[in-house]
Amino acid sequence: MADVLVRNLSESVVSSLKEKAELNKRSLQAELAAILEREATFHNKKKGLATELRAIQTKVAEDSEPYSTDSAKDIRNLRDGGLSNY
Repeated sequence: MADVLVRNLSESVVSSLKEKAELNKRSLQAELAAILEREATFHNKKKGLATELRAIQTKVAEDSEPYSTDSAKDIRNLRDGGLSNY
């Protein structure tokens, strides 16, 4: 396990963290470890979700035909061929 040293925290921050640790029946060190682990886990899940969403976006883009810029042609196709062209 790695050690982390945080310097120059204000007394109000330390006091608040100590109160939170006491409420959770943990030492200050255990409380800080829990906060850091929770944030790191959340960050990793968020990165994984972003990667998954990019993959879905790429797949949809590959499977889709580009949008038409000729609205008159689109209206003719809808009128003459129904929705089967879409």
